[in-house]
Amino acid sequence: GSTERLTKLRCSPGSLAFSPDGGLLYFVAAPDPDAESRWEGLLWAVPVASKGKPERLAPNLAHVFAVSPSPDGTQLALLAATDDDNFAAPT
Repeated sequence: GSTERLTKLRCSPGSLAFSPDGGLLYFVAAPDPDAESRWEGLLWAVPVASKGKPERLAPNLAHVFAVSPSPDGTQLALLAATDDDNFAAPT
């Protein structure tokens, strides 16, 4: 199949995960290149079929590293730091 760009974010997304029904793509990405250098990973979701605008989820978290939806799609499991001054950056 062919590939299509789903977002116009300036940073590369990581930790990609589809919702169980395949309708949403969850991912982690910095809002801009400067934030990327500070390990600022935000949680986003974008509708796959409509290629809509990405929606930021969990606005109180700025250091998200991974996301995984539950099998029924009602919850998301996150690997994230809640304290800006006390987290271990991946190396």
